[in-house]
Amino acid sequence: MRTFYLLSFCILFWSCDAQTQKTVYNANEKDSKTKNISIISETTDHLELLGHIWGFLKYHHPIVAKGGFNWDFELLDILQTYTKTTGTIQRDEVLINWINSLGDVEEDKADETNPDRIKINPNINWINDYSLSQTLKDQLQFIYENRHQGRQEYIKMASYIGNPKFINESSYDSISYPDAGFNLLSLFRYWNAIEYFYPYKYLTDKDWGSVLREYIPVFLGAQSELDYELVVSRLIAEINDSHAGIVKGSDKVNEWYGKHESSALVKFIENQLVVTDFYNPDLNSSNLQIGDIILKIDSVPVNHIVSKLRPYLSASNEPVLLRKVASNILRSDKQALDLKILTSKGEKNIILPLYKRDTLKLNKWVKRVMSNQYRVLDENIGYVPAVSVKDGEVSSIKKLFKDTKGIIIDLRNYPNTTDLLYKLVPYFMSSKKQFAMFSRANTEHPGEFVLAEPLKFSRNKKHYPNKVVVLVNEYSQSLAEYMAMAYQVGHNTTILGSATAGADGDVSYIDLPGGLKTVITGIGVYYPDGRETQRVGITPDIIIRPTIQGVRNNRDELLDKAIELILK
Repeated sequence: MRTFYLLSFCILFWSCDAQTQKTVYNANEKDSKTKNISIISETTDHLELLGHIWGFLKYHHPIVAKGGFNWDFELLDILQTYTKTTGTIQRDEVLINWINSLGDVEEDKADETNPDRIKINPNINWINDYSLSQTLKDQLQFIYENRHQGRQEYIKMASYIGNPKFINESSYDSISYPDAGFNLLSLFRYWNAIEYFYPYKYLTDKDWGSVLREYIPVFLGAQSELDYELVVSRLIAEINDSHAGIVKGSDKVNEWYGKHESSALVKFIENQLVVTDFYNPDLNSSNLQIGDIILKIDSVPVNHIVSKLRPYLSASNEPVLLRKVASNILRSDKQALDLKILTSKGEKNIILPLYKRDTLKLNKWVKRVMSNQYRVLDENIGYVPAVSVKDGEVSSIKKLFKDTKGIIIDLRNYPNTTDLLYKLVPYFMSSKKQFAMFSRANTEHPGEFVLAEPLKFSRNKKHYPNKVVVLVNEYSQSLAEYMAMAYQVGHNTTILGSATAGADGDVSYIDLPGGLKTVITGIGVYYPDGRETQRVGITPDIIIRPTIQGVRNNRDELLDKAIELILK
């Protein structure tokens, strides 16, 4: 069988024991040996190309993709030579020699997917964007056409769901700063994970291809651990995914936000920052009241603080961005904040005490929320707060609500059980209907996403006959949104509230240098006609949002409207 490259001695030796033999490089888990890289235009051009090729080979080259090399160290090793190249001829020679050293690629054309089921095609047009030599272009094209098939070292699909699992990725917890090599490794690893395995890459505000070049000097400019964590946060925010963020290891960013926070819960309502609850009312010594509007924090207008935090928070849409800002805005290293507030009686200044998080009695607050159990309201209307329903309770719910005038499903939270989907939705089906379909990444053709057949619910002869109203808002995310899609096709169902978080689909985790763990939406979720839910969210049939006056009057305006609709 024809091969494209010369087989080196090290690859012959490796192939005898692919699972144990690894090449040794001039790098370790604390020091990449490339502490700084000068940021000039040509260097940025060359590094952008290297980022493309490194990620391309990681998921396509048959030997690399099945674990023939420590691929992180390969990057750190070649950086020491590659960053010293000048001009495209010398650059391409280094790259050609590097690819040759990886071993032979046999001619074995990969199978093609049924084009009718493809949602997204891979993009390898970058091969023509860098004035590459014909030899290098031919190398890359040959690898693409004869790419690795079968088990991958760095990616596999989760059982049943099919979202990507990024595996065998070291997090290098003990690196020191600054370290240009590890910073670039972080950028290249994340950028290529999104490039090949993020189902919504085409929905980002920025063209994802342009993000790689933009962030090379930004990552190289990170001189401290805080700088690095903030840069990673900015990069993650570029995918515009409400699921996305750093979920582990961001100690310096947490310190940057502040180790103390308020007992007050705040939300943006009518474009104002409004107090809506307290974790622990006993800790409210500032006389701050529910319904008060916060205008300034330490003399800084709230909208200025929103602008400061915006670049570091990933959100599918503006309501979720404000939701995330609200959860961090009353934090500080100080033990109190100076607030300018607007009450029902006018403006005033107050001192708001802050507390360490472990003193806020969050568990007590959560239990208070969870205690809001399903019940029959005074108007003989069933009410189901999804956050508090437990496994096995749906049969009791159906029995309790069978003679009610209507049922309200409250999805303004994260559901506590999938029984509300698989066991309750069928109760509302008077006819068979499709409600959603998924797209999943194809590990044998990285960058390709394939649509599955639409999911559907069957007709229930004993379906609930009366009105069903489903409440949603920007806190309805992921499973809550998926449930809303399912309830949407039920008999006589109305979705009421405001657009949801726009982050539907199971999540996948990506480890990054510096001990960071990040998360993304891992599968594409669409309506049966192909419409996206990502970024858009579930659009209500009736749009209604809470008002400041409603908060001050202790009214749940969405719940009130739902009751009105059922009794109409």
